[in-house]
Amino acid sequence: MRKTLARALSILGHPVLLVPASATSVAAQSGATATQLRTVVAILGGLVGTTLLFSALMVKSGRWTHVDAVRREDRKTMNLVLLTLLLLPGLILLQRDAYRPVGWALSLGGGIVLAALLLGNRLKSSLHLAFGTFSILLFWGQPAWLGLGALFLAGVAWSRLELGRHTPPELVCGSFLGLLAGAAFNLLNR
Repeated sequence: MRKTLARALSILGHPVLLVPASATSVAAQSGATATQLRTVVAILGGLVGTTLLFSALMVKSGRWTHVDAVRREDRKTMNLVLLTLLLLPGLILLQRDAYRPVGWALSLGGGIVLAALLLGNRLKSSLHLAFGTFSILLFWGQPAWLGLGALFLAGVAWSRLELGRHTPPELVCGSFLGLLAGAAFNLLNR
């Protein structure tokens, strides 16, 4: 029962779900029109689809043992792909006023992945906690959402420990990366 709950929380708190949900929320909060929201959703759908397809192909080819990029060399490859998938559209969207908040969210997400890459030889940062913390901070100024997000994130942290995917220092490191990205986002979008 504990493992089933841990797997469910880990899946619900996976960055591949959090990034599009958070970026869409950012677009909606910043007053995006229906057309702009459709554009954002299409871009994010492309990012998610590309990520899932890449992971599936790596497993099918035998290069990876699991779609979650469990081994160090798998994570490095995945993080390089994620860095590209977040930064390219992020930097493009930053050039358009109407999409700037989403551009910042994606670019700062790329910054989280870059930091995880740079720290990768020393510490396996939890991207679940990094993107979870970042996502929560996108709701700064909305106490109810912050509180619910913090409770959910505590469950995700427990799940990552329960499943043996991370150690406490790795969870703290991920949370810190998300905190930095969230603080930067809120400063840049005042």
